[in-house]
Amino acid sequence: MSGVKNPRPARAKTAVLVLLCLAWSCQGVVKNPSPGAPSGQSVTQARQWDEVFTRHTGWTGGDVAASFLIPGDRVLWVFGDSFVGAVENNRRVRSALVNNAIALHPCDPSHPGKAPAPDQVEFYWGPPDAAGRPTAWLKPRSDENPRSWYWPTGGGVVLPYPERGFALALFFIQLEKRPGDDSVWGFKTKGSELAMIDNVAAPAPDWRPRIIELPLRLEQQADSETGEQFEWGVAALYQPVFGLGPDYVFIYGTRSRNTSQRELVLARARPENLEQFEQWEFFAGKGQWLKSPLKAVAIVKSVASEISVDKISGPSGTRYLMVYSEPLLGSRIFLRSSCHPEGPWSDFNPVFTVPETLQGKTLFAYAAKGHAALSEPGTLLISYIVSSNEFSELLNNSSLYRPRFLTLN
Repeated sequence: MSGVKNPRPARAKTAVLVLLCLAWSCQGVVKNPSPGAPSGQSVTQARQWDEVFTRHTGWTGGDVAASFLIPGDRVLWVFGDSFVGAVENNRRVRSALVNNAIALHPCDPSHPGKAPAPDQVEFYWGPPDAAGRPTAWLKPRSDENPRSWYWPTGGGVVLPYPERGFALALFFIQLEKRPGDDSVWGFKTKGSELAMIDNVAAPAPDWRPRIIELPLRLEQQADSETGEQFEWGVAALYQPVFGLGPDYVFIYGTRSRNTSQRELVLARARPENLEQFEQWEFFAGKGQWLKSPLKAVAIVKSVASEISVDKISGPSGTRYLMVYSEPLLGSRIFLRSSCHPEGPWSDFNPVFTVPETLQGKTLFAYAAKGHAALSEPGTLLISYIVSSNEFSELLNNSSLYRPRFLTLN
């Protein structure tokens, strides 16, 4: 699965994004949330990062594209459904689709925004199945429904444990096919999961993720598909306070009764309690953190299924920056800001409109995320995915369905 170097604590994310001319107030309110890029702000294509994920053999495309600094001055990328095969004449050939994959490359802490050379990136997925086809990096147990699989939600944290070293927590959802539905949307969410990698400082082939199940629904009839559904870990933050109080992991989740409307909720847990859902606390508004997830309030009323949240330190203090694609497969990328993990969050600020979505009715954009730890001071690296409702188009156009990158200046 992976190879790595020497262990080292993950660095704090220090890109000074609060100076991006967004004019955030102390309460995290955008003073001028007008459509389009704000005045004084520019967005440029980050071609050097595009080239990193323009591949012609092995991994040739995938979505999610969440990044994490891990011990050993390395960057881990986590992908959802990924093509493994070859590209010839811009077509994906001899390709299989695996449900998740990872990639690792070195990073230079003194130049966090410098893209690696493409040959420095190593991709990993699972061993071949009985028919010789590649499989996913992380799979449900063999005794579970063979038609189920894991997708990463995009959230994760590296945690220091004094007794066992560094551990990596990654969040996933478990899905399964809807009987009789062979469309690209023919699946449903079966579970919400936490994958713990206790030896993240080791080479990735030595990683052995442990799966902890998290509640998907909280009603008494937990198997009902009509109640509120939670997907935990769409983003996560570890916030140490260095002896000034308790350290917490903040876990962002989405709550929905149907896939067309998602609210963002927030939980927190002490690092040593992250695996015990009953020890989590949930933000209930007005500064209250309560044990019951049913008391959680929406901190953002409408979000996409994938977001990023980064803690940003700069001359004007600490802020939190949220990036996500316009809900319901819209064309824009939104930013919000706050002074606290729970908010109040600013109104959404559109910073970019994805032009590819205007080129055909089958194309859509999603999975926008910020990568503050991979950004130079005063900038923000943003990724997004362009995909198609037609699977054949993904095979016939290899420029689709892989991360595309922007730099927000």
